[in-house]
Amino acid sequence: MAVIDQPEFPPVTWSWGPAEVRRYALAVGAPVDVMDRDDLDLVREHDPRVLGTFATLLADAHSLRSIALPGLAYDPLDVLYAGHTLELPGPLPSTASGTSRSRILEIGDVRSGVLVRRETTSHDESGRLVARNVVTSVIRGASIGSPFAAPEPESPSTGEPVEVRVPTLERQAVLYAQTGDQNPLHLDPDAARAVGFDRPILHGLCALGMVVHRVARDLAGRRWGAIRGVDVRFVAPVVPGEELIVSAVRAGDTVHFETRVGDRRVHANGRLDLVPDLGG
Repeated sequence: MAVIDQPEFPPVTWSWGPAEVRRYALAVGAPVDVMDRDDLDLVREHDPRVLGTFATLLADAHSLRSIALPGLAYDPLDVLYAGHTLELPGPLPSTASGTSRSRILEIGDVRSGVLVRRETTSHDESGRLVARNVVTSVIRGASIGSPFAAPEPESPSTGEPVEVRVPTLERQAVLYAQTGDQNPLHLDPDAARAVGFDRPILHGLCALGMVVHRVARDLAGRRWGAIRGVDVRFVAPVVPGEELIVSAVRAGDTVHFETRVGDRRVHANGRLDLVPDLGG
């Protein structure tokens, strides 16, 4: 594995409250049914429940689009999401503040460019761990001259899959941008065409949040606070307005999933980890 200088990742302070929690829930498709009280809990005015993937927002401040890798010249628009891992020690509160710190875990060449895995850990003001995010990005067309050591793929899940269909809106990327991700690749037709897309594509974390919301709603009893981990590999972009077709298999407290749009696979090796359901 090649060794390069670490970029400067200054600590970033953050805070959120009910307004930010509601905004995120709306951006990822909640509520599906305005008569569903559990789903409405995600957007209620005071002390809303928090969907676990809300914590993925904590990793964006140290994106390689805004903090460059030393010695590697690239266009920020060529930084694409390739995967995400989220670990949560407990349910997220509707109001919190704290600090995030990031570091590079691994870097190396893959067929399409340079693959980078970056870890961001976030602690609240009392020092309690709130979330650990690991972002996998690909910098298209770049090279550092050393291959990335890819891990062995996980064995596919077994069992009868359940199909969950998740529609997206043509304005979905505009809605999600209100959570803070203003990447022009998702909002500006000219920027999208400049890097080879016919039109703006949906934020990878928006599509992931929409899938996790629907899987937790339909297969995990709407236990929003039970989410303890999410892991996924992004293999193709989603265009706002397309329908996500999720194939999910629940095995105990883990839901394995893949997502496609038509015949095109967009999520691979997806996994949602839950705390045990004790029937309470």
